[in-house]
Amino acid sequence: MVKHGGGSVIFTSTFVGHTSSFPGVAAYAASKSGLIGLTQTLAAEPERVSATPSSCLSQDPNASAAEIRRVGKHSQVCAVAVPPIAMALGNRYWWPVYEAAQELDLPILLHVTGAEGIYAGAPMPAGGQPDTYIERYVTLSQAAEANLTSLIMNGIFERFPRLRVLFVEYGFVWPLPALFVHGLGR
Repeated sequence: MVKHGGGSVIFTSTFVGHTSSFPGVAAYAASKSGLIGLTQTLAAEPERVSATPSSCLSQDPNASAAEIRRVGKHSQVCAVAVPPIAMALGNRYWWPVYEAAQELDLPILLHVTGAEGIYAGAPMPAGGQPDTYIERYVTLSQAAEANLTSLIMNGIFERFPRLRVLFVEYGFVWPLPALFVHGLGR
């Protein structure tokens, strides 16, 4: 990066979305190998690179929490990337992940991966599978809106008061109306 004149970089993996469809042991192995590569990248650029580890395994939130606690202490780790699965973020299933993230003061990061609506178990946009890129792009905010609503309505921010959640590349128009609907935009 230095030779290209770049500044600081945050790596996040689209791989985290694709490992969601793997069987449990394969997902764990794939995520583990991704973390090994991430650790090597972090070591090579200690002043310029931050990362969101693909340590959140959709099939095992307790193993995810253990990985978050292990890897999340690294000074360059800046968030916990969660996979897009057909389980809303307000579900108690995610509680071990939130506990670990809150302990380490790491935000949860939900990022568009390209896997949405592609495989069984991925969140499906309203109306079904999009046929074109623009259809897919327009429907991306639905997942963010649904998950924000789930977090609020299930009391996640009361249960985990220091938890922060980042919705990356889901558009920017939807948050204000969503917050007003929940009475938070006053």
